[in-house]
Amino acid sequence: MQTIKRVVLSLVIAAAPFFVVSPVSAAVDTCTWTGAVDNTWSNGGNWTGCDNAGVPENGDALTFPEVANNKSMNNDLVGLSVTGLSFTGTGYTVGGNAFSISTVTALDATESVTINADITYTAFNASITPSAGKTVTINGVSNFTLGGGEVNIGGSGRSGTVDFYGNITGTAAQLVAVSGATAVVRGAANTYTAATVGAESNAHFVCRSLTCFGDNANDIYSGGGVVELHTTGTYVNNIQTSVVTPDTSSIWAYDDVTLNGAITVNDGLYFGQGTNGKTLAVDGDVNLAAEDLQISGMSRAANVVINGVVSGNHSIFVYSSTLTLAGTNTYTGATYATSNNATIEVTNQSGLGTSGAGTQIGDGDSLEFNFASAQTVSEPLYVMGTGVSGTGAVVQTGASTTLSGAIALAGDTTFGVDSNALFSAFMLSGVISGTGNITVTTSPTTVVANSSIQFTGASPNTYTGKLTVQGVRFYPSKAASVVAVTGDMDVLASASKPSTVETAFSESIADTSHVHLVKDGSNKASLSIGSSATETIGYVTGDGELSVGANGAAVVLTSNADYTFSGTVSKFSNFPAGDSFVVKKGTGTATLTGGLDTSYIAGVAPVFGAQEGSLILNGVFTEAGTQVLSGATLKGTGTVGAVTVDNGGAVSVGNSPGCMTFGSLTLNSGSTYTQEISGTTACTQYDQATVTGAAVLGNATLATTLSTNPADGTVFTILTAASVSGTFNGLPDGATVNVNGVTLRINYTATSVTLTKVGGNLAPTGSSTAIYGLLGLCMVLLSTLALRRYRFNNHTN
Repeated sequence: MQTIKRVVLSLVIAAAPFFVVSPVSAAVDTCTWTGAVDNTWSNGGNWTGCDNAGVPENGDALTFPEVANNKSMNNDLVGLSVTGLSFTGTGYTVGGNAFSISTVTALDATESVTINADITYTAFNASITPSAGKTVTINGVSNFTLGGGEVNIGGSGRSGTVDFYGNITGTAAQLVAVSGATAVVRGAANTYTAATVGAESNAHFVCRSLTCFGDNANDIYSGGGVVELHTTGTYVNNIQTSVVTPDTSSIWAYDDVTLNGAITVNDGLYFGQGTNGKTLAVDGDVNLAAEDLQISGMSRAANVVINGVVSGNHSIFVYSSTLTLAGTNTYTGATYATSNNATIEVTNQSGLGTSGAGTQIGDGDSLEFNFASAQTVSEPLYVMGTGVSGTGAVVQTGASTTLSGAIALAGDTTFGVDSNALFSAFMLSGVISGTGNITVTTSPTTVVANSSIQFTGASPNTYTGKLTVQGVRFYPSKAASVVAVTGDMDVLASASKPSTVETAFSESIADTSHVHLVKDGSNKASLSIGSSATETIGYVTGDGELSVGANGAAVVLTSNADYTFSGTVSKFSNFPAGDSFVVKKGTGTATLTGGLDTSYIAGVAPVFGAQEGSLILNGVFTEAGTQVLSGATLKGTGTVGAVTVDNGGAVSVGNSPGCMTFGSLTLNSGSTYTQEISGTTACTQYDQATVTGAAVLGNATLATTLSTNPADGTVFTILTAASVSGTFNGLPDGATVNVNGVTLRINYTATSVTLTKVGGNLAPTGSSTAIYGLLGLCMVLLSTLALRRYRFNNHTN
């Protein structure tokens, strides 16, 4: 037994030297690089603080200070495992053999450093922490064998950059840049697996490789950080944001990028395109169950397209970019364009989600509907401005589109068409309310004949403001007697496009509306009243075209103001006899100088209806008759057709004074024919009517004013006609009438009516009478004073 013990003891003593040199039994040292001898890690002369003959061994921590030599180092040790690397000096490069790091704070750098060697991280968690403004460049392979722990870039007050040029392999719970740091991944063949990859807490994860997120099963993650995509291509990873973070979560693309994975927005998310002319396409579905989605970009030329389905009960905000909504979306939140440079393009009927919350278009932003076929969208709209210059705030860019939701205005706005789809119509059938002027227009490239804008629907618009129609066909086409245009309307042609307004049903325009029609060269500006429709407005001005349809259509002018329309008036055929196509109401004076466009007239001649105030016809209206009712007066220097003046109506030839030509003239009993004489020259000094057909005087009243004192025997031919019948009331042939002190004799022939001065002198005018009265009063006063002085003198004497 003793022999056996001695043998065993001898073996133990003999083996003792081998157990002492094993690396796992060495104490943990902090080895500081001096580089005193050369650049190799295996030379003990290059280190201080190390046992093991001055050479780092497993478990040691390595530090690299500012004061050292041979900073381009070569790790020529095999299988070295250290507890951390700390770089406080500048200019270091680590090459050579692979090594591993087994502690949480794996690599800390207050200065920039380049690692060319492969590194394996073996602790449960690992962090790489460069200081702000410093970069750790890793050209070797980074292999994470953490057993379920996290890899964090940054933290502990460090917010610099780690740039992975080499590939990343292995497994970790996450690879995330934190606390304002930046991780850049460039390797072309990354294969690592991690539940989440990205950035949080204002950090950046910069992707410069199609494999930057590792395995396709890894989730792209932003928890108040920024994920940047700089490599064109498709990424299939799912995307999620953190549940709670005080910071903004963002995913920005800087090239043409497609995201195929599902997206869950837990705490708000920005999608951004940072390069004009490039597109971030989101093909995966987006769930807004917990928070909003925000879209941004460099400008409207930076595009974000969401082809997937957007669901959930939160909203979408668009800032300074173009967002295209192409999916059959079901989200119930609102949609906002809010940056003064944002565009929302809708290519799917359900692109704006459910119609409850509505869409708000800010000042300088636009909403565009670009459908391949005709669609109806019931989304309520809240429009705050005129939109993008040249296009508008709400625009149709594809096939016919009907907006059936309510539209509320909070300022001036523009509805536009930017489409050459043949016969396309942009129809606004919901109620337009609020305050603001409206412009309807087309883009510079749109052919007016191909498209139109229409206000339709069964309920009246209630907005307060002016409507301007510019370079477009506009139809106020709500149901009969339902107001589409609530206020004044300007219809303005341009050098390149006409503008037309065409009503289909009666009373589509407000009864008090001032319609201003302005043509531009050969491009007309017109208001056209549809067949059988009656349109009541306040008044019309400008030089455009007022056109009235067939089958009894009419426009009724009701304003009490004085106004002039220098444009043409036209009337289509099939007009019922006796009906008026232009009706003048209101106490003011309407002056029409542009004449009648006879291009469309056939059959029964159209009729002007003067019902109140004065109607002045100074143009050529030969093909149109005029019916003058009680309380109205026809005036002018133009050429008109058949004129009939009813009891209580009046004709006053000229414009104080002047000449007027009639096709025929019928004065009914109780009507008035006004004659003005201020000199002896017809047309410039006294009124003269020329009737190319029959003149029927009908016992009308002749009301003559005279402001000159002609010589006896002076003849004034006040009317000529192809035939004259009847006389003026109380004035048979040869009768005399005293006008302002002058006696005039009236004579009738078969073709004329004349007034001849036969005696008397012009009575003093009102001003002369006043002067004479004042002189008489002065004479009386002077006589009274003289009498009093005479009596005073006699009394004194």
